[in-house]
Amino acid sequence: MEIILEFLEQLTDANDHVKYSSILSTLHFCVNKIEDKGKIIEWCIEAMKTYISTIFMPSEEEEEDPYKVINNIRWVYDAILYFLDPLVSEARKINSTQNEGSLLGDSLLSFLIYLCGKPLCYLNKYFIEEPKYRRHVDIILHMACRLADNDILYFVDIVSKRERGICDKAQSMETEIYGRHMLFELSDNIPSLAYANFYYQVITEERYWKMVPQVYNPYYILETCAYFFKILFCKEYLVSDGIIFMETILKRVPSCSVNSEMLRLEIFTELFHSIINVMTYHNNDTDRKKAVDIFQEYIKIFDMESRYNIILYLYENSQHSGLLSVITGIFKSCIIQCLDSSPQNPQFLGKNMKVLLKKACNLPHGSKSDMVELGDEIITALNLLRFLFIRDTNNDTGIWSMADSLKNDFLHPLREGIDLCKAHWRVNKKDLEQQRKDLQKRNFDSKEYDFDNTMKVHIDIPLNVGGKKLPNMPLPEQISFCSQVLNGLDVMESILVRVNECIDIHEKSKENV
Repeated sequence: MEIILEFLEQLTDANDHVKYSSILSTLHFCVNKIEDKGKIIEWCIEAMKTYISTIFMPSEEEEEDPYKVINNIRWVYDAILYFLDPLVSEARKINSTQNEGSLLGDSLLSFLIYLCGKPLCYLNKYFIEEPKYRRHVDIILHMACRLADNDILYFVDIVSKRERGICDKAQSMETEIYGRHMLFELSDNIPSLAYANFYYQVITEERYWKMVPQVYNPYYILETCAYFFKILFCKEYLVSDGIIFMETILKRVPSCSVNSEMLRLEIFTELFHSIINVMTYHNNDTDRKKAVDIFQEYIKIFDMESRYNIILYLYENSQHSGLLSVITGIFKSCIIQCLDSSPQNPQFLGKNMKVLLKKACNLPHGSKSDMVELGDEIITALNLLRFLFIRDTNNDTGIWSMADSLKNDFLHPLREGIDLCKAHWRVNKKDLEQQRKDLQKRNFDSKEYDFDNTMKVHIDIPLNVGGKKLPNMPLPEQISFCSQVLNGLDVMESILVRVNECIDIHEKSKENV
C-alpha cells in the first residue's frame, strides 16, 4: 500500500507525459495485484484527473509546437486506457454477479465519460488525423458499453436535471447507492461538456447507436440532448459537432409532431438563440450555412400551432435582416402547407397571417429606413406578397383584405424610400468617380505617375449602411460597392413593381365585373 501511495504522489507531481506514462504503467502492475481495490481506484482516478486538468490545448498565440502538444495528450490517454483495461474486465465480472452493478464499475464508467471532455473533445479540431482520434474514442466507448449494463443512455438526462436544478434526493447521503449516483450527477465528477461529447459519439455513430435499447421515446431523447446541442454550440471548435448531433436527432423525430406543450420547456426556446448565434456570428462559413438548414429543420418538427408561436416569437426578438429573411421564407412555406392541406389548416391564414405579415412587411422608420441594411428581409417580404397575390385569387388567406393597409404602410413608403436611397448612393458614386478622375489627372501630370498606387488611395467619403461607417476601402472597391448597392435597389424596385402590378390588375378586374 505504501508503494502505491508513493507512486500516486509521484503521479500527481509528474511534469511531463513520459514520466507520467512510466509511473502509471508501474502503478498498473501494483494495483492489479491487490484484491480490494475500492479506495485505491478512487485515489488513482483523482490523481489522473488532476494531471488531465493541467493539460491545455495549443493556441495560435503560443510558440509551442501544436503537434508536440497533441502527441503528448495522445500519449497520456494511451497510458490511462492501458491502465483501465484490466480494471474494466474485473468490474464487468463483479457486475455480472450483482443486480445493481458495483462501486468499482460505476467509478470506472464515470471516469470514462469524464475522459470524453477536455482535452479529448478538442483533439479532432487540431492537427490530428481522424483515425488516431477515433482510436481513443472507440476504446473509451467500447469500455463504457461493457460497463453500462446494455443501457448506455441511462445517464442521458443528467445534464437536463442539472440545468433545471433537479437532483436525486431519494437516497440518504450516507448510503453507497447515493454515493454511486453522485459519481454521475456531480459536475465535478463529470462536466457537462464531457457528457455532451460522450453522447455525441454514442448517438451519431451508428454502431454504438445499435447498442442502445430501442425503447427510448424520440421526444425524450430530443429534450435531453437539446442541452448537449446548446453546450456544443457555445464552443467555437465544437460547433460542427453540435450541428451533426442535432441533425442526427432531428432525423429521428417525425415532422409536425411536437406540440406546443414542449415549448413550455425553456431549452427549446434557448436552443433557437444558440442556433441563431451560429448562423449570424460564427466565423466558419460552412457551419453558418449548415446552421441555417438545421434551423429550418428544427422548426419543421413542430406542429402548425407551435410553428406559429415560434415564428411570432422570432419576429419579435430578431433584428438581423438576413435572419428575418429566413424567418419570412419559413412563414411562406407554412402558408403554402396550410393552403395545400385538405381540409385547409387555418393556422397561417386569415387573422393569424395578418399578424405575421405585419411583422414581415415592416419598415421601422417608414420611408426613411435604410433600404440597404434591410435589403434581405424586404426582398423576401416582397416575394411573399407577390406569391400571395398571384396564388390566392379567391382571398382564401385574406391577403386581399389587407391590400389597402399594405399599400399605405409598406408599399408606398418603400417606393419613396427606394427613391431616396438610390439618390443618396448615386451621389456617393458620382463623388467617388469624380475623385478618381481628379486623382488620375493630378498624377498623370506628375512626372512620377503610378496608376496602381493611385487606385489604392483611400478617399475620405464616408459610406454608411445602417448608420455604421463601412471600413476603409481602395477607391475602385468603393465605387464597385456603390454599384452593387444600386443593383440591389434595382432588384428590390423591380419586385415592388411586380407586386403593385398584381394589385392593379386585381382592382381593374373587380371594376370590370
